[in-house]
Amino acid sequence: MTNSTNAKIFVLIPTKSDKAVVIRRGPAKQVGIFSWNLTSNEIKSYQWLKGRIYEYFSDISPDGKYLIYSAIKKGKSYTVISKAPWLKALSLWHNVGGRGGGLLNSNASYMLYDGSESYNEFRTKKLTGINSDLEIINNGIYPIRLSRNGWNLIDTQQGQVQFVKNLGNNKTIKKIWHQWTQSTASGTPSLWESHLLVFNGVTIPKDNWEWCEVYKNDLLWSENGCIYRAPKTSIERINDPKLVHDFNKEVMQELAAPY
Repeated sequence: MTNSTNAKIFVLIPTKSDKAVVIRRGPAKQVGIFSWNLTSNEIKSYQWLKGRIYEYFSDISPDGKYLIYSAIKKGKSYTVISKAPWLKALSLWHNVGGRGGGLLNSNASYMLYDGSESYNEFRTKKLTGINSDLEIINNGIYPIRLSRNGWNLIDTQQGQVQFVKNLGNNKTIKKIWHQWTQSTASGTPSLWESHLLVFNGVTIPKDNWEWCEVYKNDLLWSENGCIYRAPKTSIERINDPKLVHDFNKEVMQELAAPY
């Protein structure tokens, strides 16, 4: 079982770049942003926030240059577009009545989850806003991101949505996105995910995998505050993976964005 004192790790992987963004949460009101070079496995620490970033309402542009995220700080909720992997706002909207956030489906445009520009404080001219469509309104941000990254929707039930991705050689991985149900890690209603590996018809639960994705020939996942990596077709290597980074040892630091 996942230790509730461990850092919680989530990763945003761009579709056209090897420069991912890691969102590290913990303690409760601290979140750190890290860059992850998926080619070299180099991890670098960037800015921290004394608050919370809602990872399931956030996104990264295909080229990895921009980040859109929904956050709350000192009781105020807002949506920001920044230069990845920094948090400093290029554009900012106040969230009213919801979690906010949005999508970056191209390198030059964004789509807000709530679809409203009314609460904008300032915004960059480098990105153009696109009106929200029925897909984002009906399905939300995370299912669209998963579909964009090659996950196939297989089932929708009350409280959870299930996706699957083929790993090759009769191997698949199933992702179950739990919506406002009780997590064994936190014990409180929240948005979270669990995973199942299926090898030649044998199902292996991976409930402690907080996040998981496929990048080229590797399976990537976070567990107990760490990121691991293994060849996607090797069950032996998945059971004995390479540790990419332990984020539990990271501490909050002050770092100013260079823009």
